[in-house]
Formats: sequence, structure tokens, C-alpha cells
Amino acid sequence: MASPGPFTAPRADLDPFLFAEVVTEPNGMALTVLSMLARYGEDPWEEAAYLCTLRETDARDELAQIILQSQTRGCGLAEATAVAAQLIRLLPAHCETEAAARSMSPDISWIGTALLYGVLGASLLLNTVAHRARTADTGASSQAGAPIEAPDSPRAPR
Repeated sequence: MASPGPFTAPRADLDPFLFAEVVTEPNGMALTVLSMLARYGEDPWEEAAYLCTLRETDARDELAQIILQSQTRGCGLAEATAVAAQLIRLLPAHCETEAAARSMSPDISWIGTALLYGVLGASLLLNTVAHRARTADTGASSQAGAPIEAPDSPRAPR
């Protein structure tokens, strides 16, 4: 799948939900779901896709909590839940089946890590073998090249 361009939304099917108005802020600007999720510190498209995978009541309750925590003016749980219920209906219905299909695909992210550790282990093993071979050769040659002294040889007078 080709990656979206810099000005293209990752999933256009989430746009009705992400660009829906949550509340009008005190300055008169509309706070959208996208802005609210971004302020909350979440990737709006990832969070919307996640909400799609939940049952409607669970998604509503989770979104209501985000609304409560991110609003500049206070509202109660009942109002936040009512707004969340309206917004959740804007999510595409097919997200759940897409998420289920993705969860059934094998997770191969561990292969890269396993390969990295395998290469590092092999490198360490080869380095150890090479080091032992060098030290064994050095030890044998240092004994072979040592000068031989005659035992109790008389010293010449000075």
C-alpha cells in the first residue's frame, strides 16, 4: 500500500468523525475531534481507528472521558456521554472487520530483532575464536624465540 502524501489524511473514511465539532470554545472556534485528540496527546487517526474496534458503548465511554479531560469549559459526564454517543455514530462501520483481519495476520516484528541478535552473537563468537587463535600463536612463538642460556656458564672477568 502506498503511503499517503504529506497533505493527505491517512484514512479518509475517518474524516466525518475526526472533523466533527465537539464543542464551540469560548473564543468562538469549533473544537473538532481531531483537535481534541491531538491536544490529548493521541494520534487522531490511530485513536479513531482504535475506537472503531470497540463496542459502541465502550467507544462512547472512552470518548466521553477524553471529552471531559480536554475541554476548556466544564461539562458534566452526562453531557460528555451524549456528545460522545453522537460522534461515535460517525465512525465507519467496517473498522471492526478491518481490525479483526489485521489481528489475524501474523506478527513478524520479532524477526528483525531475532536477526540482529543472531548477527551480534555470531560476530561475538567469531571474534572470540579469532582472539584465542591469535593468543595461542603468540604464546608459542614467544617461547620458541627466547634465547637459550647455558647453565652455570663462567663469566668472563672484567
